[in-house]
Amino acid sequence: MSQLLWAEDVYTQFPMVSVRDFGTEDYPVAETGEEEVIHTPGQIYIASRSDVDGDVRVEVWLGAPDPERGRNVLDSVMTFSSGIMCVSAPAEEDQESLRLPTPGNWRVRVCVEGEPRPHTVSLFLQPEEQAG
Repeated sequence: MSQLLWAEDVYTQFPMVSVRDFGTEDYPVAETGEEEVIHTPGQIYIASRSDVDGDVRVEVWLGAPDPERGRNVLDSVMTFSSGIMCVSAPAEEDQESLRLPTPGNWRVRVCVEGEPRPHTVSLFLQPEEQAG
């Protein structure tokens, strides 16, 4: 069973949500502009609905994904060297959203809900050594 660590509504001026290690210099680059998700080891951009349609709910969970939390769009490993996760619109400055239990590599699975663009983004985290 997963444990909710953090949840907040994010204002998405540009229709995407950024999840990154605090102070990362890692920036994903889109190839077509139509991607649901783009990522590097230090940052993820997740396509979402526009701010004119409302905020986007972002939830961070510790544990395995819950199938009721939507469609899986990413299963990867992120490096949180600082141990601090920042969740915001991509153009915003780094601000601490969540201190992770430990710094390092985390398996990150991203699930989204909402059509045609997500209104809810759920991230499921597991320390890499415990991920299976």
